[in-house]
Amino acid sequence: MEPSLNRHKRVFYRLHGREVTEFGNVDPSEATSSVMAALSSVGRLAWFGRGWVIQEVLLSSTACVYWGNADFDFEWMRPAFTTSHLQWDLSLTRLLIYLTCGNRKAVVTLFTLLTMTTESKFSEEKDRIYELMGLSTLEWDPREGQPFVDPDYSITTMECFRRVSVKLLVEAKYLRVLSWAQHKTSIVDESWPSWVTCYTMPATHVFADFYDGETGVHETASLTNISKATRGVFECIDISGFKIGTVSLKNRQYVDTYGAVRGPEGRMHMRHLHQLQNSYSPKYLACTFAQTDTLLRPGSNRIATLMEDYHAFVNGAVPWPPNSDPFAEPPRPDAEGFFEECAIVKYGHQVFQIESTGMLGLGPEAMRAGDVVVALHGANVPFMLRAARDGLWKLVGECQIYEFSRGKVTREWKESGSGSETFCIC
Repeated sequence: MEPSLNRHKRVFYRLHGREVTEFGNVDPSEATSSVMAALSSVGRLAWFGRGWVIQEVLLSSTACVYWGNADFDFEWMRPAFTTSHLQWDLSLTRLLIYLTCGNRKAVVTLFTLLTMTTESKFSEEKDRIYELMGLSTLEWDPREGQPFVDPDYSITTMECFRRVSVKLLVEAKYLRVLSWAQHKTSIVDESWPSWVTCYTMPATHVFADFYDGETGVHETASLTNISKATRGVFECIDISGFKIGTVSLKNRQYVDTYGAVRGPEGRMHMRHLHQLQNSYSPKYLACTFAQTDTLLRPGSNRIATLMEDYHAFVNGAVPWPPNSDPFAEPPRPDAEGFFEECAIVKYGHQVFQIESTGMLGLGPEAMRAGDVVVALHGANVPFMLRAARDGLWKLVGECQIYEFSRGKVTREWKESGSGSETFCIC
């Protein structure tokens, strides 16, 4: 579109009814609202949902956006992506924040790149892996050797994902990969290794800490003893750890804490919650039902706030209604914080108890009574396994237990002098 003129302003660019009247030599960080509105419209185009955009932008010496006769440097898209909610913004927003476009400095792991790009669109799902092989990460630099995995379009998608999972688990020792391997039903798919992550599935609503930070990962890799193994027709991983206990689901009715103040069963759920307080302290229950950060210290301000929200919740304070005035002061005491935390944690999880100890936890929807909760050396969350044939185990999913997150489970295991055992997960 050719730039046009009228008596009041010069229009440099039009898209979806929006006009850009200011461009010039303005720095992208100083873009005016009209420029930002137009750039946001550009960012909503389906092109930005293509997974290959990531390589096209990050591996180019210069990156420009062309539309008709208009063009501008891709750096102009950074403020548009990071200050607005675009339809296709998730992967590019995060990558632009965490990766340095100018010098291509590696600041994150491959695992983190994979979590950032689950919403990117590919016609071939294996490209979800292969499109990242040209990017430098904390593990390797493709300019100095072989890629993390060799692109191979002759293999199945499952085999492609398995090869990546093996490398991340065995070589990089990122046990967070196991937290991403979630199952939606109690019948674990026999055609897919239970420990292999489906990288098309968003890495959301997990207890493990997925954030790298600038100093690397949080797992204690030196404690991790993990290797790949073959048992008959099964491709497995051997990993060391110890058993915490066996799952009981007698308290699964308590899972609907989020619905405890709304709906016809609200009173029943609140009654169950009050009954649990006969066996568990309010602090214990607050951290079980609304804990989204496994690394919180017991005496932290965040725990204190969570406790205040919990007391407001169980004492009958009505959560802030969603259709209320967003600028008005919420009522006091305010239970909305606990209410919303429960909504996040509850998604995809249900309540269980450890039979021998009575420890209360949150586990995957796929769990069954009789599953075994284990601590895997090097992981920051416990996992749930299910006995399979010939001494093998199936991974059911990660879970959260108050005592584990506070270090009590591991401390007592060490003090007992009990040894580790190896779990062969197929």
